Formats: sequence, C-alpha cells, structure tokens
Amino acid sequence: MPKLFNTSFEVSLRILLILSAVKPRSITIDRIAAYDLMTVYGRDFGMAEQNLHGENQFSFSELPAKREQLNGALRSLVLDGFISVAPSPGGFLFGLNERGREFVKSMQSEYAAAYMETVKKTHRMLGKTSDASLLSKITRQAMDALKRR
Repeated sequence: MPKLFNTSFEVSLRILLILSAVKPRSITIDRIAAYDLMTVYGRDFGMAEQNLHGENQFSFSELPAKREQLNGALRSLVLDGFISVAPSPGGFLFGLNERGREFVKSMQSEYAAAYMETVKKTHRMLGKTSDASLLSKITRQAMDALKRR
C-alpha cells in the first residue's frame, strides 16, 4: 500500500515552512523535529485549536521516527539547494537559503497557512527554550498522556 502521510516530500515541505518561520537563524534537527511534532499536533501541545494531522492516541510517540525521516529530507533539501547547513558546537544548523525562501513563497494552501501560523506561534513561545528542554517537554507530555489512558 502506498504511503499517504509523512512522505519524504511532505516532510521536506514542512521543514521549509519551519525554517521560514524561525528566520533569520538556523536550527538543529532536534528543534526541527520538536517544532514539527508540536505543530502537526498543535492542539495536544496547546499551540492550536486543532491537530493538523487529526486525532492520534500515539501522536507523542512519533518523535523517534520523525528524526529518521528528517535526516533523509534534510539531506535532499541541502543537495537540491533549498537549505544551507553549517557545523556548530551543538550539532549541524540548518537554515533556509534564497532558493528555499522563494519556494516557500509559492506554497499557497490552507494546510501550509495553518501549519505556518502554528509553527510561528510555537517558535514565539519556545524559541528561547533549549533543544534538550523542548525534547523533555514532549517526553513529559507523552508520559502524562499515557497516564490518562
């Protein structure tokens, strides 16, 4: 059966939206993963009125698989010239370049607009939080969700 959601192409589009929202700085793969999870499940994290990917009792458990998906998508985006990568003491930093910015401008859909609005809110609220604290927040919420079931 063909994969409908979270294809490499879809993940790549969401990465471009995330990097557009956090401008002008670059961010790590861990922050991209956290922001993506918190954006697609915005209601579960108090960032939006609804979850863009619907209700999913296992939404919090997607983080480990998300990092693997992101690795391939980031590699393709760098090779295709949409994003730049730079080493840092905390790991590689990914940022949107001019070609990526132009592509994001062409993304005109209700989903892209809702995603962008939620990821911007996520960044406003958590942009000064460390990557480790973001991942801990997701883990805590996952544990709380499991206790409620």
